[in-house]
This record gives sequence, structure tokens and C-alpha cells, in this order.
Amino acid sequence: YVFLMVNGFRHTRNRFRYAGRFLLFALISQIPYALMCYNQYDHPQLNVMATLLMGLLVIWAGELLRKHPKTKYLCLLPALAVYGACYFNYIDSDYDGKGILLAAVFWFFEGKTLWILLGSLFAVMNHNIVSAVLNLLYGKTVALPTQWQLTQLLSLLSLPFIFSYNGTPGKSPASPIGKKAVQFGFYLFYPAHMLLLWFLFRR
Repeated sequence: YVFLMVNGFRHTRNRFRYAGRFLLFALISQIPYALMCYNQYDHPQLNVMATLLMGLLVIWAGELLRKHPKTKYLCLLPALAVYGACYFNYIDSDYDGKGILLAAVFWFFEGKTLWILLGSLFAVMNHNIVSAVLNLLYGKTVALPTQWQLTQLLSLLSLPFIFSYNGTPGKSPASPIGKKAVQFGFYLFYPAHMLLLWFLFRR
């Protein structure tokens, strides 16, 4: 999902409208997300659409910084700042820092397979790596990854498919209405499937 967001960011004709769609569906998805994950309407953790929106905004800011010689070396600063806010729980969203770091990796290392692989590995295990470094600095015990944290490594299995992407758009309906229906259908799947799962397994 993060790769598709970054790819869309590169190719969209209107970035404001693109960001607006993520904002719209972050709002639409919040109640379904809270219901599915916490069985309540108003849980404060934000859904993954909000994380994708933050990832979009940090690479957008990074691109603006990279265009100017005086600020180009600061282009990763927005991503690191938002990541820090996620790490220290000032921002609480689904996939939090992982999503922010992955967005920066796919954007900054475009076309560099090895760096994307290493960056993705760091992004997925970021909390463990950063926590281990901080614990070592303060003389504390380094905790081993939990089983749930290790399962996140399975997301790296998507990389061969991502690396095989040739940069050309896939097939889509010929009519403008059909194209919009497919486009918004993918966005709507996220809140719709959460509502369905909540309804089927509600407590």
C-alpha cells in the first residue's frame, strides 16, 4: 500500500486532490477501524489511511526541500520528525512509524533495489532497532522481538513483486465513469471490509 501511495504521488496530476482523497477516506474509515479493532466508535488510534496521508505529506515536503540547493540535504527531516512523533507516541496510528519510514524509503531510494531492501528491513523492524540502540546507550537490557513483530518481516515478501513493476499503468475501464468506479472502489474496500468483519465477529 505504501509503495502504491508513493507511486501515485509521483504520477498524479494534482497532488492536492490526491492528498484530499486520503484525508477523506481517513475520515470515512475511522469509525469502521475503531469498531473492527476495538469494538468502540471513538478509539483514538488513527487508521492506516491517516498513516498513508502522513507518509504522503512527508515525502511531498521532502521533495520541496530537495529541489533547493540550500535545503536538499534536509529532505529526510520531515519523515524523521514525524517518525519520532510516532515512536514517542505523540502520534498514534496504524502501522505508525513503519508507514512513515517505508514512504521515505520508496521515495528517496527510487530505482535502487538494494537500498530499498535494506531500508524496508529497517522500516519494518525500526522499533526494535531503535529501542535496542537506546537501551544499549543507557545500559539497559535489549528486549528480543516478539512473535508479532517478527511476523511483520513477512511483508518483505512483497518486494520481488514491487521490483518487477515496470512503471507502466495496468488495464482499466475505457469509460471515465468506469475508471472512477474502479479507483474509488479500491479506496472504499478498506472501510467496507472492516465494517463487514466487525459485523461478523462483533462481541
